[in-house]
Amino acid sequence: MLSNSQIQEVFINASLSQKVTHREWNLLQHLMQAPLNQEEKRMIRRIVHSVDRGWFSLVAS
Repeated sequence: MLSNSQIQEVFINASLSQKVTHREWNLLQHLMQAPLNQEEKRMIRRIVHSVDRGWFSLVAS
């Protein structure tokens, strides 16, 4: 499971590059079901929403 700092790193990298790897995507989808604090849930929801809206792209690696 990712720590808060790792979730923040994924969030920052995705925000800057507007890309999410399939590995990160699968991990984020799994983490949405895990018990997280509000800040972590908010970061994950924002990434998922951005991918759903087409603002972020899913990439192979």
